[in-house]
Amino acid sequence: MSKYNPLILRARKTLLMAGVCVGLVFGTAAAAQEASQQQQTELEFMEQVQQAQERIHEIQLQLGSIQRDTLDNEPALLEEIEALEGQAIARMEEEGHDPRGILERLEGLQEEFQAAEDSEQQQAVANEFQEEQMRLQEAQQVLAMDEDFLSAQEEVEENVLLAMQERHPETQELLDELNSIQEDMIALQRQYQSQQ
Repeated sequence: MSKYNPLILRARKTLLMAGVCVGLVFGTAAAAQEASQQQQTELEFMEQVQQAQERIHEIQLQLGSIQRDTLDNEPALLEEIEALEGQAIARMEEEGHDPRGILERLEGLQEEFQAAEDSEQQQAVANEFQEEQMRLQEAQQVLAMDEDFLSAQEEVEENVLLAMQERHPETQELLDELNSIQEDMIALQRQYQSQQ
């Protein structure tokens, strides 16, 4: 008679295979649960980001409306803005750029995009629009280094903001909420990245 009973060997193999199968099932279940939790976290993150972006858009629309109303009723502010724009254009032209030509071309491209008959034409117009925007940004870099212009720009922005707050007291509350949401989004993004 053999040292090992074939029935016992078969039983041991079956138990061993059952143990391996149980391990695989539990391992797979644990991995699936972890993946499910990660998907849930990602879904929650995306929902929070979407809600924040929607609220930011709403606030920006409100602030834009407040700004338009303020400027419509404050002609002196419009004159300040126009003077600043004139200063900006003159400064860019001094450095050899053509901001007026670029701005006119950008307006023309917007009309061409709307009139385009197919997506291929729209894409060609969009590509040219992007190139013109890059040219404008390059020209605007001159302004970023001009202390006089930056000082004048800051003064005009402060004057516009003060006028908005006087005409519409809710302006500061909207700005505070906007800043708070943006800070929350940065914190949320950091938290999400740390979990990855």
